[in-house]
Amino acid sequence: MQLASSAPERNIVGLDIALVSNDNGVGLSTDMDLLTGVFEAAGHRVERVYWEETTMRQVDLLIFLELFNPKLIKFSKKSVGIFNMEWFGSRWLPYLGNLDQIWAKSEEAHTLFKGMRLPVVYTGFMSKDHFDPTIERTDTALHVRGRSTAKNTAAVINAWQLNPNLPPLTIITATALGTPSYINVVGRQTPEQLKWHMNTHRFHICPSLVEGWGHYITEGALCEALVITTDGSPMNEHITPDCGILIDTLAPTLHGGTLVNEYKIAPVILSEAVEWASKLDRQEADDMGRAARQRVLDRADTFVATVLEQLDVLFPERSLR
Repeated sequence: MQLASSAPERNIVGLDIALVSNDNGVGLSTDMDLLTGVFEAAGHRVERVYWEETTMRQVDLLIFLELFNPKLIKFSKKSVGIFNMEWFGSRWLPYLGNLDQIWAKSEEAHTLFKGMRLPVVYTGFMSKDHFDPTIERTDTALHVRGRSTAKNTAAVINAWQLNPNLPPLTIITATALGTPSYINVVGRQTPEQLKWHMNTHRFHICPSLVEGWGHYITEGALCEALVITTDGSPMNEHITPDCGILIDTLAPTLHGGTLVNEYKIAPVILSEAVEWASKLDRQEADDMGRAARQRVLDRADTFVATVLEQLDVLFPERSLR
């Protein structure tokens, strides 16, 4: 289910938009699904193009999602880049000036590209909504690792080893992990199983090293969970102290081969944060979860309004205003 938007109706309709990426069945496919919904609802036509193609039909707008192929720009009237900065290749830097705009998911990305004097717009992004209030909430914790190596999973495991009396923990992972017997580890989940996990666990443990956006953080917030995440961009753009818990980090360092920081944490700090959260009054914890959901919903509405406004900027000749 995609997030509804209250964005105003735009004057531009009927653009041919190509989303250029790798339809990989996980994060990039999610991004493509979400953007397709936004643009089709606004009256545009959307197709998907594999990023390593060397030719394609002419379109009005190309949007590169994470992956960039400058050779395809000539097949569109306008082009936009939306990059997940933890995967951004420095080899692409010389070609960024060929883009008409860059849409920044995070404040860190916006600052970086603005410093390069590139035409960057801070847009944020949006996520899928798995919320189901009929699923009973339990005083348990969830860590969704998937197949990512950037979720600080080792620190999560170490935090529970330091204090086995923390709320029961489930880790969802695509690869095997060495964990104590009191940590529940499960493999890939069906959509319905994942929905159950997202809604039943009161505490979502999301101490990412680095993120381009961080769907597992925003999806947890949308489920009104109490999210515990890293105090670094973009994680602390999703969760603020009034709607979740931010973990102090060690000194940030550059994420290997990229332009953005990664944020390591001390397991003992995470353990203390989870213990503190577990002792909160349940009403207070649930109120924070509801505030987190509203924050993510509001940011999604802002994202939709912003990107549709940018179509007016990119195609002023098509505007009826």
